[in-house]
Amino acid sequence: MAEKSESPYPLAAANGHSRGDEESTANDAKELKKKKRMKCLLYIVLFAVFQTGIILLFALTVMRIRNPKFRMQSGSFVDRFDVGTEASPSFNLRMNAQFTVKNTNFGHFKYEGGSVTLAYRGTRVGQATIEKARVRARSTKKVDVVVELSSSSLSNNKELGSDISSGLLPLTSYSKLDGKIHLMKVIKKKKSAQMNCTMEIDIPTRTLNATRFGSDTLAWPDGHGPTSGNIEEALNSLGSLPITMDQNFSPPMQNQNVFLYLSQQPQQGQPWVSQGSSMTRHF
Repeated sequence: MAEKSESPYPLAAANGHSRGDEESTANDAKELKKKKRMKCLLYIVLFAVFQTGIILLFALTVMRIRNPKFRMQSGSFVDRFDVGTEASPSFNLRMNAQFTVKNTNFGHFKYEGGSVTLAYRGTRVGQATIEKARVRARSTKKVDVVVELSSSSLSNNKELGSDISSGLLPLTSYSKLDGKIHLMKVIKKKKSAQMNCTMEIDIPTRTLNATRFGSDTLAWPDGHGPTSGNIEEALNSLGSLPITMDQNFSPPMQNQNVFLYLSQQPQQGQPWVSQGSSMTRHF
């Protein structure tokens, strides 16, 4: 009877210890599951942020479709350069011109054929035909054409005589190439490459002087880069503020609160920057 009365106490202690272990194991399992869920949630958030970044980068670079640039790169006169005098003004020229179509998009640009019109003080004096072609993604295509320039259609010979006497023949050229940007063989968007530039033919040297596209870029078509003379002439052709160059290109130069710096790489705060055969104004 004594043995039967003593037996409940150790059994109860053993059962209590077993239940405590089970509760501790259950709590550890719950904590482990909670950590796994938190880690999984963290991975999902990081993946979503990464995917969003990739999509934004893709939208701001690859999917951002811009208009290609159409420019007159150079012009030379080799076989015919007939220019009259101030008393008997006229001109009959043959120019070997090189145009460029620059495509900065990630898809190729396929454009239809077009024409480039060259005018003297608003009157057409020449025209060049541009054949339809395709420009690869992020590349520049060169187009060589021969342009016939003639004063036969001009009615005001007084201005022409004055320009011939000065030795500079002003010309303007304009054109528009319509086409489409083809991106990943799925997306097709209509875009056009436009050109509207001014230039001068230097009669004594038979060369094409600085070409200006719009109001922010000056280019030297001969490709040899700027000199003190043609920079001064090109900048003053803007008709805003007179700028005088020194022979040593010493930066900085100041003239009526306009600073001119010359360097190979643009830097912040430099209104005009020389790069190879062009100058760009940074607003």
